Amino acid sequence: MAERDLTLTASMRPAALDARRGVVRLHPEVLTALDLNPGDPVRLTGRRATAGIAARAEPGASRALLYADDLILGNLGVRDGGQITVAPAPVVAARHVTLAGPVEIIAAVSPEMLRLALLGKVVTAGDNVSLLPQDVVAETGVRALIEAARRSLANTVGYAWTSTLLTVSAVEPADSTLVTMDTVVGWEGGQATHEPGSVAAQPPSAVVDEPPSVDDLPGLRTQAHELRELLDLGFHHREVLAKLGTTVALGVLVTGPAGSGKSALVRAVAAAVGASVTTVWAPRSPPSPTTTRRRGFARPPPGYAAVARPCSSSPTSRRSPRATSPVHCRRSSAS
Repeated sequence: MAERDLTLTASMRPAALDARRGVVRLHPEVLTALDLNPGDPVRLTGRRATAGIAARAEPGASRALLYADDLILGNLGVRDGGQITVAPAPVVAARHVTLAGPVEIIAAVSPEMLRLALLGKVVTAGDNVSLLPQDVVAETGVRALIEAARRSLANTVGYAWTSTLLTVSAVEPADSTLVTMDTVVGWEGGQATHEPGSVAAQPPSAVVDEPPSVDDLPGLRTQAHELRELLDLGFHHREVLAKLGTTVALGVLVTGPAGSGKSALVRAVAAAVGASVTTVWAPRSPPSPTTTRRRGFARPPPGYAAVARPCSSSPTSRRSPRATSPVHCRRSSAS
């Protein structure tokens, strides 16, 4: 049976909430003719091929038009009024997606946060994509994650997060694929999320990126000041602790939503106080605070990372990817 397709005219009049989210809107009769449901991926062909997520057009829409934003039209290489061939696309989950972007965005946005920004989007190598999460036809089970992603990106990147564009360098398998929570997403030449079900450690030979500065993290300066005071006290002013009759026996717990900038915060502050940072990747589910205290951190607890080390002592900063509170620091006993 021949594949269904229709040739429609591009109209750059997307719904306000669709902008730069990888969504195209089609008349209900077009959806029926192509055997599509809202949320299904569609293959789009203009001067180049790309893909998007289908959504139902508003009442009064034309059957002859495909409603899209400037980002999708740019990926197609056509202008408003150009001809676009629309066809159903198979749902193929992406295994790996690699992106390139501005240096300041790479420094501030973790691979985990990047994956949440792409979750539910269909991407093609060579496309431009935004950090705006696809929340138009998102599945119910991931809406909480997407909302957390929006808050975290606004907090970590600042106002530029809504206008920044990234380039899809490579996807696997080839052609257009759907980004899921099992997709390994990463920066070109940089870090990536680990394979599902695995515990991946950074190889010793990996290139270490320059740490961001606190000025690169708008919205986290108060937390950075607090963390710097704590680490500076433990690393450089032990005589103060000695006068108080204590030693460096405290860790620093940094909590916040996945991708909210915890690792970037630790790296920036560690650089400011002259400490090195060792990153440990681990499974997602962290232990409860009670369990963590009982274990005494004999080994890195699951889900926690970024250990700052001065020389021989090691006050720590640990992250909990599943925490839902804003980023904040608090002291915790390490004994």
